[in-house]
Amino acid sequence: MNSKLAIARAYIAARFPRPLPETVMAGPVCDEAEMAANFGQYNALGVGLEEARRLAREELETGISPRAGYSFGLSTGTTGEPGVFITTQAERDRWLGTILGKFLAPGQLLTLNAALLLKHNSRLYEASRFVHFFGLTQTAAHWAPRLCDLAPNVLIGPPSALLALAETAAYQRRPFQPHTLLSAAEPLFPQDRERLRRVFGTSPVNLYQAKEGFLAAGCRHGGLHWNGDLVRLEGMRFKSRPDRAVPVITDAARTSQRFERYRMDDVLVLGEACPCQTPLRKFTAVEGRLQDILLDHSGGMYHPLFPLDINEALRTLRDYTLVQHDAGHFTLETVATPPAGVLQELNKALRNPARIDLAPLRGEAPGTKRRRFQRLFDPRNEIIREEMLLPPEPL
Repeated sequence: MNSKLAIARAYIAARFPRPLPETVMAGPVCDEAEMAANFGQYNALGVGLEEARRLAREELETGISPRAGYSFGLSTGTTGEPGVFITTQAERDRWLGTILGKFLAPGQLLTLNAALLLKHNSRLYEASRFVHFFGLTQTAAHWAPRLCDLAPNVLIGPPSALLALAETAAYQRRPFQPHTLLSAAEPLFPQDRERLRRVFGTSPVNLYQAKEGFLAAGCRHGGLHWNGDLVRLEGMRFKSRPDRAVPVITDAARTSQRFERYRMDDVLVLGEACPCQTPLRKFTAVEGRLQDILLDHSGGMYHPLFPLDINEALRTLRDYTLVQHDAGHFTLETVATPPAGVLQELNKALRNPARIDLAPLRGEAPGTKRRRFQRLFDPRNEIIREEMLLPPEPL
């Protein structure tokens, strides 16, 4: 099919979404470790993960796919080595049309001028000549002048990069206000949402995109809606907090890579019906990765501590990182010493831990995902998976 026609069809379908028919899912659940170990079994080319990474880096350097008909891209990589996603031309056309349909009205397409801030470029992101890529492996001061020259009316990027842009001399000299501001690749915390709204003059909307695909789109009411017209969703709820769930996805339309009952390592905050009246399932937020969930040990058991709950105690801080070393030892990294009242509130939120150390906020290399919460023990999340999660159920 002609790419322009395929993009147009995907755009129209996204404007009028129809949820996939309900189906009882069967078969074993696959996780990230299983897919990494047997990567060749889950893609159409049969290439292993390290070979796929090599091909992705080659394509990134040359701009030419090493395998005809397929494109290799690198994820931003929250922890460890970046993941790899493989796409066909048809999948890239569908992705672009769907993204445009979920976020832009027909009239806005006529003047589309978009900027995408991410760590790695890919042919997926080059699907439209109206989308301009800015690599985050360099500091904001390096790319901000070019971005301000462009003055995009659609701006897409991680909250940390969008906030860094706002603080550059280039933006302060030549500020611009996009009509659409999309937050992606990192959790969007309430205080950052408000700061971005004040800076750019419009409230940021969530875009949930991962190496597994385009999974959910935000709406003007602040909700986040699962793309149930594209990807089937099950969830493994937390026993103690049924409003939190780990997604298990099935994408029957994808041919380049197979995602069948694939358990992700993200945590979704479930929500009720939305005023926008979409038929698609609503979420309040993507809270982060399982590695961002902290653990309290009391009464002989571990209990989850969720970032958005703890953030309420720290919401007055401009920036921070909270690191958990073990069940009773935390380090709070901040730019300046926090007020005593903040530490008291944090102590309550963490259920009176044995020790909270203070330290200066560490700088991160350009392109590193911002992680406000970092749990250093139980890195494979065995405690959470074995003790805290219910079996998958439709959401």
